[in-house]
Amino acid sequence: MHVPGVKLRLRLAFLIFVSITFILLVFQPFGTFNFQDANKYGKLLGYSIIGFVVFAITPSILAKKLYSREVKTDNWSLVKEISILTPSFFLANILSALYDYFVISPNLNLTVLLWQFQIWGFLILIFPIFGYLYFLHNSSRWLKKQREDELDQLLTISGNGKADVITIAINETLYFKASDNYVEVFIQKPSGIQKHIIRAKLMSVYEQVKEAGFVQVHRSYLVNIFLRPELIMENGNYEICFSGLETKIPVSRTYLKEFRKKLAEVPL
Repeated sequence: MHVPGVKLRLRLAFLIFVSITFILLVFQPFGTFNFQDANKYGKLLGYSIIGFVVFAITPSILAKKLYSREVKTDNWSLVKEISILTPSFFLANILSALYDYFVISPNLNLTVLLWQFQIWGFLILIFPIFGYLYFLHNSSRWLKKQREDELDQLLTISGNGKADVITIAINETLYFKASDNYVEVFIQKPSGIQKHIIRAKLMSVYEQVKEAGFVQVHRSYLVNIFLRPELIMENGNYEICFSGLETKIPVSRTYLKEFRKKLAEVPL
């Protein structure tokens, strides 16, 4: 699952802003109907602004602080998203209670207000937040299915001669390795790793497979980004490893930034 970007989090914040505004200005629940002030609607809008600011900023900060590795590798889940939305929810309610105490109802008990706003906040925010999480879940499933459909495709690669042709299943091909005037193809089968050889230059192969999700990580290696290889560092050097495969693939710093970018775009 992708880590939600800034635009998506801003959409959630705007949805919360609209929800709070609509409920407070149209239905005026929780005693707001009896609130009398020359600038009543302007002050009620303050709750909406608090909700917008908190949900526009806090989730992204918490994600980077609590899950920095997951954010970098785009290894996200609904559980992690809920874990950063929950403190944002409580923070928004606490700030709203303080706003109510200092601006709207200074005569009320602050402790009572803090408890009441947790309940009121739940009643107002549960629907936009649930809708947001439901959207994340469905979009992640759709992207995953789309990628699985793409990975099921076969790909034919041509080498230097007419006889140098190989057809591979994209979802089984781990990586390509340059070896003198040949390219070795490593394919994962239920029986184990199979190696095939084609007479070709690595750059020629790359031009044929890059649209299928293969990324260059070293002058001698191309890897299948959609099989989600893991990037690790050992002794100051970056390497890639695939699940169930002992072989580690070196990563040149020249290609490191592009590899990370491509890996972050791959749905779980």
